[in-house]
Amino acid sequence: MAGFTVAVLADIHGDAAAFNAVLTDLATQPHQATVLAGDLLLNGPHPLEVLARVRTLGAPAIQGNTEQLLLAARDAPNTDAVTRWVRAQLSEDNLAYLAALPLAHRITPPGGVSPKDDLLIVHATPTDVNAMIITQLPPAGTVLTLTSEPEAVALLGDARANLILHGHIHYASAGTIRGQRLASIRCGRLPIRR
Repeated sequence: MAGFTVAVLADIHGDAAAFNAVLTDLATQPHQATVLAGDLLLNGPHPLEVLARVRTLGAPAIQGNTEQLLLAARDAPNTDAVTRWVRAQLSEDNLAYLAALPLAHRITPPGGVSPKDDLLIVHATPTDVNAMIITQLPPAGTVLTLTSEPEAVALLGDARANLILHGHIHYASAGTIRGQRLASIRCGRLPIRR
């Protein structure tokens, strides 16, 4: 996408201070589009402040696994305390907003041809917001393992784009699965539940 810059923010996790700092810096950077790639609210101290900023920003946003967790929390008897706390703060209007978020956002750059020139943004994988495609291991000290090619192909499904970009794993990586390029973006911090 030469000449077309997209700012993709993922895994904000209710951290209003970090989100506001990133948006302030982003306002000084040239870009043509902003997309929010899920996991917006859960596990941080200011979920409502983040949601208000997300909604006024007007940028496309997609669901992550934590949005689905919040939406399911009403009917899940074993929901943890943090999820219940965030869910209790959400109005019916905010829940409807989260429920209406799509699972992916596709951008075809000006003059581009879909799907070969597209950027496809998902939270985790094109087929599952909870799964992970690990093409590159993070720094030492993690328990992650590389995703096998057959599993990665299944998680990609029939999604095709110049690049599939995702969050969810909280570190930057890049790889190719059977000719399909994919990359993950880093979040500012790993959320810690207390």
